[in-house]
Amino acid sequence: RRYIQDDVTLIDVNLRELQSQGQDFTLNAGDVIDIPAIPTSAENVVSIQGAVDFPGDYAFESGLRISDLLARGRLSRAARRDIAYLLKKNVDGSMRYRLINLTEVLANGTGNVPIEPGDQLMVLSQRTYVDAGEISISGAVRDPRSYPYNAASGLQVNDLITLAGGLTQNASSIAYLYRKAPGDENHIEYIRLNVQEAVQNPGSSQNLALQPNDQLRVFSTDYFREGANVKVAGAVRNPGEYAYDPSLTLTDVLLQAGGLTLSGASNRIEISRVLIEANQPTRTVIATVQVDSAYRIISGQESSLHLEPFDQIFVRNVPQFEFQQNITIEGEVQFPGTYALIKDNERLADVIARAGGLTPEAFPKGMDFFRTFESTGHIVTRLDEALANPNSNFNIVLKAGDRITIPKTKDLVTIEGATKARELYPEQMIDGSRFHTAYQGSHSAKWYIDNYAAGVSENGERKSISVRLANGELKKTTNLGLFKIYPKVKEGSTIRVAAKPPEPLKSPDEPSGNSKVDWGKVLSDSLAQATSLLTLILLLQRIN
Repeated sequence: RRYIQDDVTLIDVNLRELQSQGQDFTLNAGDVIDIPAIPTSAENVVSIQGAVDFPGDYAFESGLRISDLLARGRLSRAARRDIAYLLKKNVDGSMRYRLINLTEVLANGTGNVPIEPGDQLMVLSQRTYVDAGEISISGAVRDPRSYPYNAASGLQVNDLITLAGGLTQNASSIAYLYRKAPGDENHIEYIRLNVQEAVQNPGSSQNLALQPNDQLRVFSTDYFREGANVKVAGAVRNPGEYAYDPSLTLTDVLLQAGGLTLSGASNRIEISRVLIEANQPTRTVIATVQVDSAYRIISGQESSLHLEPFDQIFVRNVPQFEFQQNITIEGEVQFPGTYALIKDNERLADVIARAGGLTPEAFPKGMDFFRTFESTGHIVTRLDEALANPNSNFNIVLKAGDRITIPKTKDLVTIEGATKARELYPEQMIDGSRFHTAYQGSHSAKWYIDNYAAGVSENGERKSISVRLANGELKKTTNLGLFKIYPKVKEGSTIRVAAKPPEPLKSPDEPSGNSKVDWGKVLSDSLAQATSLLTLILLLQRIN
């Protein structure tokens, strides 16, 4: 196909003729070459298909007969020799079938007709006419599996068991043959068999003939036995469960559990048993026994006790048995380190005394007490009072894992928060809003703020001044209205001035700052506060 000035021209080229003459054909840009294929397949072939060893197409030769085509394809063992079909194609493309008797053909009889190009010989297989199936066996046999099977095989139940390696030792006599109805896969017939009878007496009615798709299941004796265990728990090295057997004894169970732990009480082994009676509620009974070092029962009316299914064995711990319970003392004691608690309810002052007492540099008011028991954490207490008065509530009973840290003497006071310290000290002396000063005695927090921090800043709130003592105790300012009682400062304390909370936004309905003051209410409130203060002073005087 050639395109010339918007016109299409078809040019036929005989390639074979050009090649025979040694010529060529010049192509132009844009030419499209179309080489047509031969429209029909080769007709000088014949074929053989089906139950032959070498199916396929073969070259046609003049005088070729069916026996010649069979010799090329070679009949398989499963080929039917009584019938085959020769397919011939009509001119209109349809097929016609001719029945061939291969036995006569092989005898060079009248059926050995000549064949023509395009003929196809279809050899049928005997397998096509057999209902393919299988049989299977499962359960208590040595080699459970499936086997191909048809109705002509003639096997019986004992044959299938033999094929599967025979019955296992735990095979019961009960088996079921599951048989599907022909043409209805959803319908299953259940046939109960005595397989022991079928094996031992092949002529019995239990040795049924098998049919395709039969499934034989042989049940084991374990299938009909409820799993029963014996459990051991408590002070043994390996608690667990063990399969019950009449030969199992208490000694066996304890040995398999690794024996008793060091805390195990050999004179307190409790066995609980459930009593099971037909159609009756269960009851639980208990037996307590003692064993010797070889775990043999040596005492009690149950010395001849035998274990039963579902027994539970509990080995109790020796009362109050425990290993060393340790605490740790760090810091300023004469002999810091780990100490074992040597008596019940041993207290803080007792262990400090065992550690040689405090060093001259110890700061008992700053003791840190940390308890791991029940994830308690830090505990605020007063070591100085505990040492001065052993009956004090601050003389805490110690627990395993307690950690006591006693620091050196702290002679500094820390001030932080909303103060005017930045106006008084250079920037390098202040860490954020925090700085330190020397302890000047037991003055109030306000005294320290006024003398060392230039007072409370404009955004500071005096009523929120607090003191954190070295032992973690928090002291807050007491607000009496017209008067405030500020907490006292001790060595190592931290003074904190909280900032005022931001003022809430006023709504348009709220009165402005220029609204009149109710002086009567102010006076009334002031008198009430003064009365409260005088009452407090009188109470304090009576107490003193």
